[in-house]
Amino acid sequence: MQNEYRIAIRKLLETSARRGQQYKLRHYQIQVDEVNDPSLVSLRLYDTRKYTDVVLVACGLSYAHELLPVQAFYFPTMQDILQLQKKHEVS
Repeated sequence: MQNEYRIAIRKLLETSARRGQQYKLRHYQIQVDEVNDPSLVSLRLYDTRKYTDVVLVACGLSYAHELLPVQAFYFPTMQDILQLQKKHEVS
């Protein structure tokens, strides 16, 4: 289920980009102090550190030990995340 959830996040981001619907996503610039800590990005975007997996997928990374690139990315909204979690039975 976890893999399907991550794939769904990636598809949401890719589909929104193809359709020119990035306005439905959150745009965020990764800061220098966040490159080693995707949970800090999660905290700043979603007010909790528990969406590290969303940050990694949005940044195109596979593992938590990889450094985040210092650049801007699009991230799903909290509403999108909650819908995908419910659909894929992920908490």
